[in-house]
Amino acid sequence: MPTLSKTYPSINTGRQTYEGVVLGMNPVGYWPLSETDGTNIEDLSANGNNGTTNGSPTMGAKPGAIDRVAGVSRYMNFGGNSHVDLGSGNIPPLDGASGLGISAWVRIDGVFPAGFPGLFSRGASANRVPWVFGNPTNQIMQIVLYTTTANLFHNGSPLTANVWQHVAWSWASGGPMRTYINAVAGPVSANLGGTIRASGQPNYLCRLPSLGQWADDAQHIAVWDRALTVGEIDELYLTGRNGV
Repeated sequence: MPTLSKTYPSINTGRQTYEGVVLGMNPVGYWPLSETDGTNIEDLSANGNNGTTNGSPTMGAKPGAIDRVAGVSRYMNFGGNSHVDLGSGNIPPLDGASGLGISAWVRIDGVFPAGFPGLFSRGASANRVPWVFGNPTNQIMQIVLYTTTANLFHNGSPLTANVWQHVAWSWASGGPMRTYINAVAGPVSANLGGTIRASGQPNYLCRLPSLGQWADDAQHIAVWDRALTVGEIDELYLTGRNGV
């Protein structure tokens, strides 16, 4: 079982420790998705790449979600008809990176809808750098990553319906893509070399271009231009689990 190895302070008064954990790991993009109104979606990373909602995602309050306001569980439900537009280009800045880390909290209602509901995507269909999405055939999360040397398609473990779960991916050039659910390691890919290809195209939270939008709940999507360590994934899961 994973155990906490250290304690991170919260970043600002009123922000729960979970945000301190994420920001202490220096992500290149971090969207808590805890807004209560408006169309602007805040990126708390140093890059400040705020997004804009498309459609009408709704906010909720349900056990298992984490929020910066102590005692309040806020998250965003996308309902399969909305997403967040991050704009075009190197957002978040992963072009040329020799590693990748992704972390998020998700909750699915029953089964994935038809199509491929996207959680995070950079680039169009011919240039997936990366795409992360659900597969309704077997309720797994999948990741596709194109590098300068090869294209990776990798399946993770199945998700459990109607409960919040922490999902994570970690890759360093020359090694495999590793997947995690609630800090438990899942399938490992073959080794993948090279660096992440440039995006230069629209980038989204909770959407795959022309294929599908996230139909369920999501929160705290964070991205790194390096691999996450096992210890860091343990911290993210345990701090999030203990903060709800």
